Amino acid sequence: MSASDVSHACPPFFRALCRNAVLGGGVSYRAVGQGLGAGLNELFPDQAGDSTGNSALAQLQRLVHLPAEDAAAPPAECDVDGVWSWFTAHLPECLVLVPAHQKQSFVAGVQQAFDDGMVRI
Repeated sequence: MSASDVSHACPPFFRALCRNAVLGGGVSYRAVGQGLGAGLNELFPDQAGDSTGNSALAQLQRLVHLPAEDAAAPPAECDVDGVWSWFTAHLPECLVLVPAHQKQSFVAGVQQAFDDGMVRI
């Protein structure tokens, strides 16, 4: 993992989403995950358009959409633990704001960001 694959930033928008989720301000941890997912290209700007498939965002995309055993089948379920580990390694300052018991909800939001085309690979 190169230095450009790890961000020690935790953007203010993400802190605000987490604060609202903690305070019960109508923001779920799914929305927190979707918000961070939507901001990934800004946090890793040098990786958008990387066609090698080796970028950190491409690795995350593979975890979010595990390939099915049969190439004709739709993607398998998301690797929740793998996605959580990816964020632990790549955005540690952000992930400490997400309670571990909210992992499933947070990862579902990240997956939604990919599904909605908010992350460019």
